[in-house]
Amino acid sequence: MKKESTYFTSSFKFSELTLSNFIFSKHIVTPFICLSIGLLSITPVAASDLEPTDSLNEYEATAFTGSFYLPNAMPTNASSEQRASAGAYAIGADAAWAQGIKGKGVLVGIIDSGINASHTEFTGRVAAGKTFVGTNTNDQMGHGTHVAGIIGAANNGQGMIGVAPEATLVPFRVFGTGGTSSSTIVAALNAAVVAKARVVNMSLGSTAPWGDMYYQNAVNSGMLIVAAAGNNGATEVGWPARYAKEAWAKGQIIAVGAVDSKNNIASFSNRAGSAMNFYLVAPGVNIVSTYNSSNSSYATMSGTSMATPFVTGAAALLMGRWNQLSAAQTADILFKTATDLGAPGVDAIYGRGLLNIAKAIQPVGVLQKPLTATTSTPVNAPIALTSRGSIAAAMAKAQAAAAFSGIVIDNYRRDYGWDYGTVSINTASPVYQSASSKLTLKTIGKVKFALRGDANSGFSSAYYEQSFSDGSKLSFGSGSAEYQLAGADLSEDYLSTESTSVSMPWLGYANGKNAGFSTPIADKWNFSMGFSTSATGSVAATDDFKLSNSLSTNEPSAFLGAMRVEHKEGDLTTYGYLGWMQESNTWLGISAANAANFNGAGTFNFGLGFNKNLAIKPAYGVWKYGAEMTAGESQGMHTDLFTTTSTTLIGGSAWLSGKNVIAKHDRLRLALVVPPKAVSGNLVTNLATGIDANGNALFTSRSASLATGLTEMNYKADYALPVSDSSDVAMSLTYRKNVSGEALNESIASLRWVMNW
Repeated sequence: MKKESTYFTSSFKFSELTLSNFIFSKHIVTPFICLSIGLLSITPVAASDLEPTDSLNEYEATAFTGSFYLPNAMPTNASSEQRASAGAYAIGADAAWAQGIKGKGVLVGIIDSGINASHTEFTGRVAAGKTFVGTNTNDQMGHGTHVAGIIGAANNGQGMIGVAPEATLVPFRVFGTGGTSSSTIVAALNAAVVAKARVVNMSLGSTAPWGDMYYQNAVNSGMLIVAAAGNNGATEVGWPARYAKEAWAKGQIIAVGAVDSKNNIASFSNRAGSAMNFYLVAPGVNIVSTYNSSNSSYATMSGTSMATPFVTGAAALLMGRWNQLSAAQTADILFKTATDLGAPGVDAIYGRGLLNIAKAIQPVGVLQKPLTATTSTPVNAPIALTSRGSIAAAMAKAQAAAAFSGIVIDNYRRDYGWDYGTVSINTASPVYQSASSKLTLKTIGKVKFALRGDANSGFSSAYYEQSFSDGSKLSFGSGSAEYQLAGADLSEDYLSTESTSVSMPWLGYANGKNAGFSTPIADKWNFSMGFSTSATGSVAATDDFKLSNSLSTNEPSAFLGAMRVEHKEGDLTTYGYLGWMQESNTWLGISAANAANFNGAGTFNFGLGFNKNLAIKPAYGVWKYGAEMTAGESQGMHTDLFTTTSTTLIGGSAWLSGKNVIAKHDRLRLALVVPPKAVSGNLVTNLATGIDANGNALFTSRSASLATGLTEMNYKADYALPVSDSSDVAMSLTYRKNVSGEALNESIASLRWVMNW
């Protein structure tokens, strides 16, 4: 067994702003204590064994006028308290404070000379500790109080701010005004284990090891130990900091060196050496902190004793925000997020580099979406929902109510707030098409056909119809499904423009490639059937270094099949239709980008309607009027983000149309259209919203009604006038009230000139 040695100091008194060296033997467990003293005596040792200590200047808070290095993070209009906290700003502690991360609830053990618990910076946050010298934990030396302030001085507008200003400090006093022993140090360490301190600061050390088993016991209890590297400018750290490299330390001991205001290694600081993988540096030169001479005194000190509590405070911040973090995880985060200094990578001078709290609180690794309490999967970019039509407002309200908000976790199961879905409303209703959508048909014998093109894509719509002698018709096309399925009267051409808005609005979701067949089935009865499909462009993937890149590129598509029965009795036509719409990667106007699983749903729909000639003198034109009621029942839908219950939608229209109204062969239509609106149905999300103390994900189920939002009303007027044998001029006016269920109104006007051939 190694012989236990003691160290001690002689009695001293303060001198104004003086500096002395405090020396210790390599055989003595020694705190890296720095005091402004007038006289010091110590057991003689060889000159090669001497180490410089930290320097100290004492001052009262109100008298502080010193200048400090101000990093970029320091506010330009910094207060005196902020300026005195330059070290904390230099390592990004303010980034944690801004997020409310302040170390609350974390017990921080400080094995040192005690704490001046009456200091205004510690009010209500010094827990009962234990003294191993004297009768109480009051600081008679100043070193412990200075260390405690760096860890946890309050953000109270005076003096300076500690790294973890809401942490609870537990003093274990091992230094008095004389000496102590290494057995006292390890006894204090054991007491910290019993007190359940999660992290312990040891701004002390020796050039020789002693008491390995006690440190192993502390490690096995789950404690994080942060120890000063030493102040003799050596290539290796002292003990207990050098224990950090031992396998039994399990990464739960951090050795800390000191840098100056320009992030250069301090001349006095021991380098990382063989402990480089477990070594961090932090500010350690001219550090302002609390002192013991009064309840409002402060002092400047330099040394690895001052650098160490910056790291201890950082650990308290992480443990306070993420209570489930183990000591090893906390240390590993601090190591991995440190700012590299010196030679690239881990090196023997700076080790892992400069403590970086701003980066330490950010996610590390690939973000994960919790699936169960203990399982997760890589998360993609937030699902970008584009919603239009009747449930757009409901989707927007669901987002506003945080229905899509949850958490993601990083490699350490730390939770971060995350919006899994963002909603944007596309005000282009699926049942609205402008007057420019009208196809002008050419008739040759029993064939009717039409083409419409645009400058970008060539022919964008087409229609072909073949009539037979028995009265049946066969047709197919693209973008013209209303001619097969909506009963558009092409022979009279009553502004078939926008027929999907006044009849069978479901075609607005699937008006792509189509085919149809109609035939008389009895006197005055006609039967037709057909289908229409649609597909839009693929969803583009989005890259993010924090996110999985396995994004879906599935195309939204829909298929609509329908049957229609029509009966004519004189000038009255009545009809009904039944339809089934099957959607994929879209649902009732909602499309999603970045969704790996956005299944569609089936919607059963039907409609009843009529149109009738209006008895009026021919001099006033030939008129018709009509109305339609439609309803749909959509099945529930499952996505990565939400599920929906069965949803009922109801809509309708009424219209009046005429020709030869103002001029020969002109056409006019007035219409009121109510697009299908959800009257029942719920959207349900079940997302992880937190992490418990064991690291298990906690889930919250939220429900939002889809039967919300205002009722959209479309008032429409269309007029077409032939200007020659081969050309028409068409005008369209639409006033949309409560667009997509929102308190938003829209006016649309269009003018079109068409040349026929």
